[in-house]
Amino acid sequence: MKVEDQALTLCFPTPIWRLDFSDYQSVNTAIRDELEALGWDKLGERQRAIIHPSHTFSEDSFVTVDEVPSIQVVLEFFVSACNAIARERNWDTRETQVTLQNYWVHATPPGELTQYHDHKPGLLSGVYYVDKPENSGDLIFIDVNPYQAYGPRLLPGETDPITRPEITFKADEGTMLIFPAWLPHKVPRNSSDRRRISISFNAI
Repeated sequence: MKVEDQALTLCFPTPIWRLDFSDYQSVNTAIRDELEALGWDKLGERQRAIIHPSHTFSEDSFVTVDEVPSIQVVLEFFVSACNAIARERNWDTRETQVTLQNYWVHATPPGELTQYHDHKPGLLSGVYYVDKPENSGDLIFIDVNPYQAYGPRLLPGETDPITRPEITFKADEGTMLIFPAWLPHKVPRNSSDRRRISISFNAI
């Protein structure tokens, strides 16, 4: 017998949407200046009081648009992108639109990391990078397939987006990533000498 045709079909892919902005510098500078004006000590007082086995939340600080007005344009882009995703994916939005659920500043000082967690029960989650020094940690998404441990091992130094258990996204300042809220993720230790500053948000 002779093979006439051959194809690979990905049956259940997990989407990650990426938006790279070209004119982000002024917005990011304004956000940093407004956060600095609030003071990192003051922001520390707003950190989540929850200590969860999968996430300490110690770097999450809640702010308002009144306090950090420059965040507004980022939030609007996130909601607009989520609704565009809904239309592209043929979600039923005849009676309701995708809306912002919550948002917070994620400021990770040198030496700290973000442990494995997800954003359930939201619909979509996202992150926008305001200040991302070199070696400050990239977002790692984790495969939740319970049979991942039974898969083949990869050769040293090789990667395969289909079978590898984790995928690292090397985002830059001015980048927004949007992903399903159920998708687990983490960020390795900040090995730089500055805070990594991002804005996280959820949509419902």
